[in-house]
Amino acid sequence: MGMSSSMAHNITREKGTPARSAVLPRPAHVTYRRRTIFLFLLCSAYVAIPWGDIPFLGISLSAPLMFLIALEVYLRPPAPWLRHYRPWVLLAGAMWAGIFLSAVINGLRSGGIALDRQGALEVFHFGYWLGVVFLVTVYLVSYLDLGRRVVTVTAAAVVLTALVRWFEAVAYGKIGAWTSPRFFTQNMYGWLFSTFTPFLYALLVDPATKRRWPAAVGILVVWSAAAINGSRGSWVGLAGGLLLFLLLYLRVYPQHFKGLLIIILVCAGFLGLITLAPDRVVAAVSQRYATFQRIEEDKTYLARRLMVQKGLRLFQSSPIVGVGPARWTKEYVPLDIPERLGGWRRQASYQRLSAHNAYVALLAETGLAGTIPFALLLFTLVWRGYGAMVQLAKGGALWAMGVYTAFVGMSIHLWVLAGLTGTSTWVMYGLVGACIHQASRLSVDQTQSPQGNGN
Repeated sequence: MGMSSSMAHNITREKGTPARSAVLPRPAHVTYRRRTIFLFLLCSAYVAIPWGDIPFLGISLSAPLMFLIALEVYLRPPAPWLRHYRPWVLLAGAMWAGIFLSAVINGLRSGGIALDRQGALEVFHFGYWLGVVFLVTVYLVSYLDLGRRVVTVTAAAVVLTALVRWFEAVAYGKIGAWTSPRFFTQNMYGWLFSTFTPFLYALLVDPATKRRWPAAVGILVVWSAAAINGSRGSWVGLAGGLLLFLLLYLRVYPQHFKGLLIIILVCAGFLGLITLAPDRVVAAVSQRYATFQRIEEDKTYLARRLMVQKGLRLFQSSPIVGVGPARWTKEYVPLDIPERLGGWRRQASYQRLSAHNAYVALLAETGLAGTIPFALLLFTLVWRGYGAMVQLAKGGALWAMGVYTAFVGMSIHLWVLAGLTGTSTWVMYGLVGACIHQASRLSVDQTQSPQGNGN
């Protein structure tokens, strides 16, 4: 599956200049039906506006579509693929095996009490996220070169989510924190904004984008929606994501300032919108922003620290297999509750709180059995994903820069949000895995081309 010499020349012609295209051509004799590709793109967009679940199973509405895609990928692929994606299969299988082992051992030693319906569903869900969402995303995006199309449709979906948040603000007066939005929770809105907005940055600076103004307007819509939503985690995530994207852009294109200038102009436009905002909006945003100055006294911040304490103590009680999947709110452990949070009188209420930390929750529930494989997966995505992103972006595939920025921002946000149990997380992991695999294939194709062999 080699590249033509003209395509290889287009990708490697100038190291400092973004090419118009850096796609890996799909073999004409090995392809998927258009319906399959459309369904996959639809599922990719759905993760940025995940409205509704399947009753009793607690899985998103995209699950049946992903299962149909997975059936074709696993049972009727145009060409064998599992062997070529063996590292991802092994990492996903090891993590699921650790979670399954945790459920079985905790169920046996508790006489079945620690393995209830919710715990069994959790094991099933991770099998779906790892075996269907993650692996299928890695394979299809890299094999069919769907990266830019996935980024485009998902970016459009997150703008639509931002418009929904603005509708809530205008129609129902849901402006600021603690206003209980109707369609998604405040944390969910913030999670979606901070995770997927970097896709818009990539489209904004990509030379292949014919019209930049839709991406610029989309960024302003998302930023303003995040401001009125009042999630401090998303504010930090958006600020960090923007800074990281700028640094990565300077790393890849140190002599090109056009993209930086465009982003600076968008930032100036956002500041201009703030000055024109109604007093109620400015007051709500300012009041929420002021809490950063006394964060050590903030009750939500203290509660999150308390949940880290609970997670570490649960892990100490069972370090190998944890306390079992979906057992976080069902396990009791004495907590040193600060007086500002109510002291010893509120032990029971804090035992029922969400973990608000994906990593600590996984460590507590599955122990080292589930956490070590996940840590290996995460390290692989961070380390090899960076090199793959640089290689692809230098070839003109700036969508990879948006994917990597979104992945890093999401990973940081997971420290204050229990988000591993969601489809969007595993789609993001799959996109980074696709970048790694696609960059590896690009290196092989360049090596096998006449230019790569020095001929």
